[in-house]
Amino acid sequence: MKASLVLVAYLPLLCVAAVALPALPANIEVDVIFPRNDTYSPADNFPIVLAVQNAALAYDFGFQVLWEVRNLSKSGPSTNLVDFESILHSNALEPKVPAPSSTFFILNSTTEFEDFLGEAYGIYQLNWFFALDENCTRDGIFIDHEIGNALAGGGLIFTIADDGKAVDFTDGGPCPPTGGAVGIQSNISGCAHIDNTGVVAKPCNIVLNEQLASSFSANLPPITTASSVSTTSMSSTSMSSISSTTRATTTISGSNSGTSTSMTTTTTTATSSNDAPNKAIQTVVAILAGAAGLYGILV
Repeated sequence: MKASLVLVAYLPLLCVAAVALPALPANIEVDVIFPRNDTYSPADNFPIVLAVQNAALAYDFGFQVLWEVRNLSKSGPSTNLVDFESILHSNALEPKVPAPSSTFFILNSTTEFEDFLGEAYGIYQLNWFFALDENCTRDGIFIDHEIGNALAGGGLIFTIADDGKAVDFTDGGPCPPTGGAVGIQSNISGCAHIDNTGVVAKPCNIVLNEQLASSFSANLPPITTASSVSTTSMSSTSMSSISSTTRATTTISGSNSGTSTSMTTTTTTATSSNDAPNKAIQTVVAILAGAAGLYGILV
């Protein structure tokens, strides 16, 4: 697997102050941006894109997002695992990373859908799971603590076929499919008190348009498919090719709607477990927005 992780963070100018946490109760939501329940052509660097809403709250408690892709054309859970990635932000880790104020996007890509003698063809399932470092529930006068328990999750089916479509982040409309939401009722001495009563996911808070799609494409490895790639899913800007033994930092500056934006890219390497394809190359991209935030370019 080759993966690049992009955290698109909406932060105050120069991060001079901590992001104010949302008043509780509040929800944290994970939405799948790509793929959809559709049929796609075999692709090199096939993207997996998720979004985390109310990211400041997720950062405050510490969280983990895990996704996996399984080939349903093969039998057995030990043989049909194609690829996976785990994105972790723990408050136990130092140095602490400033929390985004609204939403961030997780951009990964996998090379497991390259067309080699038709081996990529098949029906696949994308599963995702969301957990907090610690969560609590009330049981009468007692408080039950759980560590790293999956609080939300979901999945969808997609197909890789010769007559499939090219990658297009905006195909399917401006609203992502329904994701999963977790209700945080209160903060019990740093532990999230979970209560999902009446919690409803709101994926349409994220507006998928060509400008956002171009931002995704600019921060993902180039996508090559059997069919021509949609113009909304490609960009003239791509991340530099860096070998697995190299660590580098690249800064790109620009402006949008009067908002200055700086983007720092750090490339590191990691080795996956025995159940996953050989090695993973993970790239972390943090986008720090000006006072107006980047959200204005999303709608």
